[in-house]
Amino acid sequence: MAPPNVALVTGASGITGRHLVDALLRRRQGHDKDGQAWRVVTLARRDLEGLSAEDAKGVTQAGGQGCWRARAPRVPPCQQVKADLMDRAAVEKALRDAGVAGEGSVTHIFHCAYIMKDEPAEESEVNLRMLRSVVEAVEATGGGGSLKHVYCMEGALAWRRSRWYGQQLHVPLKTPHREDDPPIPPPMFYFSLQGYLEERVIDGAAWSWSALRPNPVCGFSTGSFMNITTSIAVYASVCKELGLPMRFPGGEPTYGCYIEMCDADVLAEAMVHCATTPACANRAFNVSNGDVFRWRDLWPKIAACFGLEVAQPMAVPLAKVMADKGPVWDALVKKHGLQEMPMDRLATWAFADFVMSYPGDLFANHNALARTGFHGMCLDTDEMFARLFRKMREQRVIP
Repeated sequence: MAPPNVALVTGASGITGRHLVDALLRRRQGHDKDGQAWRVVTLARRDLEGLSAEDAKGVTQAGGQGCWRARAPRVPPCQQVKADLMDRAAVEKALRDAGVAGEGSVTHIFHCAYIMKDEPAEESEVNLRMLRSVVEAVEATGGGGSLKHVYCMEGALAWRRSRWYGQQLHVPLKTPHREDDPPIPPPMFYFSLQGYLEERVIDGAAWSWSALRPNPVCGFSTGSFMNITTSIAVYASVCKELGLPMRFPGGEPTYGCYIEMCDADVLAEAMVHCATTPACANRAFNVSNGDVFRWRDLWPKIAACFGLEVAQPMAVPLAKVMADKGPVWDALVKKHGLQEMPMDRLATWAFADFVMSYPGDLFANHNALARTGFHGMCLDTDEMFARLFRKMREQRVIP
């Protein structure tokens, strides 16, 4: 049997990294399409949350703080290590201490970590330094050049200045977005990260790279500041507690625009596909659920998940409306015996406002990824939201 692939996932406690870990762990009792099992090593600022019941049984803390290993010897281990990703020496030491070196060194890097800064130039510098530190630390621990692929998380839409196609300008743009659309003026940290990977490959690196550009990513992850799912769920729960209809907060123009979402599980499967498919080598792709919708059609279905009616859209930012609703949420937590998490850990109102007030259509062309053999973009977004809200209830995150 071939030795397992060893995946190093940075930013594993965020929404994309968390779901990627789940996707890799689902392969631990079997093998991927190449006949190899996966071993997972994570680098994150905090411990992983939201493991499935099955995965939670197989993971326990051992070997000191921040190091996790699977109990069952029949599955590849999952380890969590903590290190300052800005410090190459610290990352290299953490990997060696965890036994992720030599024959057991990393074969695939999945870089999902992100540090937000107010100034675009500083944001580019910091995030490039972090990626470079991780890649060079892995190369140093690999010895014989075991690293095969570096995946780098990009984004068609993220918060503030980090949109590949220019959504941070908050003006209508050409749709659908295509991977070969002309870039916006720099600095922008995604450009810096992809540029570094391209240069390394041109200079003779033995590994390949890939990247994905989703529009808003939806999934189950608490404490992720770009997760619109939890923000909507908290908003709906507070509306219900106060006896209010669930108004769309972005106003009438956005209510009628076309938009797409990307389920974090779809994204995770696409990440593994890109990292293991030769046709994806050294390329970036758009990705989404595969459908396009208008908020005016989806919003009533979301409200129905909470037993709510809708009312006329009103352009009032959630950052303003929800600013004083912390006590209401705290009371809901006690009333329903929910996990004790403050509202601002679950919801990022400014990000939700950005998505739900975008003044134009927001969707991309996904043919390039589909032509490489990825067929996972076939999810209805209304069903995605319903499933995620059910999971949040099962985990006692919302009532």
